[in-house]
Amino acid sequence: MIEERNEAMLEEQYCFRYRGTLYTVPKGFVYNGANIPTWCWSILGLHPFHRKVRRAALLHDYLYGEGKKKVADCMFKRICKLDGCSAIKAHLMYLAVSLFGGSHVEEQEEWLSIK
Repeated sequence: MIEERNEAMLEEQYCFRYRGTLYTVPKGFVYNGANIPTWCWSILGLHPFHRKVRRAALLHDYLYGEGKKKVADCMFKRICKLDGCSAIKAHLMYLAVSLFGGSHVEEQEEWLSIK
């Protein structure tokens, strides 16, 4: 994965299975990590590309781009917990993406791309 300050690009495709469905994020997919407001970084102890949220953010951004918001939001919480977030932090971030994430889908389409 190639990381810049505000985005990362997959160097090879990433496959994952969630609830019996196989998803493949293509090589070259660009995403911006977890959209955690800067003022929350110290409260949560996380930044947008922290190892505990990086994979969840990648998969969430990809699924949003595919129009699968509900699946993306539920999966985000589960992957955060699997990757080491506490249940409380994972739930708080889930609430944020499920309540406010939909307003950013069109905005994200401008920068989510396959290069």
